[in-house]
Formats: sequence, structure tokens, C-alpha cells
Amino acid sequence: MHKQDTLAADHIERRLLQPGRLAQILSSVVDRRKDRAERRTAHIAALRKRAAEADAKLEGRWMQALAWHLQSDWTARGAWQSFAADRGVRLVPGGSSVRRHSLTRR
Repeated sequence: MHKQDTLAADHIERRLLQPGRLAQILSSVVDRRKDRAERRTAHIAALRKRAAEADAKLEGRWMQALAWHLQSDWTARGAWQSFAADRGVRLVPGGSSVRRHSLTRR
């Protein structure tokens, strides 16, 4: 039994554990992991971009709805003007609002 174990260990050492072969295997593993990490990073960036676009769109709709509602309420008009000015929106005669620039998180 000892002789068989020695033969098997010698075979594994000669065939499988060669430095060049191990370097090639480990190199391919590292390359695959780098590619996977790059794809994951790109995917995360795309998801963050979509989330920011959706957030901006939602906030724009919310601002328009709020402007429409508050235009007729004179008691809240002063508060609305202050709120809108902080977010780059100016009131336009006729009950609409216009953005001076896109909304960004501060």
C-alpha cells in the first residue's frame, strides 16, 4: 500500500503540480475574476444611473404637482416661493412653474 501511495504522489507531483501549469491555471482564474468584477462594476454604475434618472423624474413630477396645488392657495404661496427658490424653480404667471436648472442633490 505504501508503494501505491508513493507512486500516486509522485505522479501528481510530476504532472499536476508543475510550476508553469499552476501559474497558467492561477492566471486564468485571476483574469476571470477581473472580468467578472469589471462587469459587476459596470452593472452597478448602470443601475445607479437609472435610479438617479428615475429619482429626478419623480421629483420633477412631484414639484409640478405641488406647484399646481399651491398656486391657488395664497396662504401657502410665500412658503412655496421659498421652497421653489431653494430648488431652482421659479413661478410663472398663469399657474405653472419652470425650472431654471436641473435638480441635483446638495
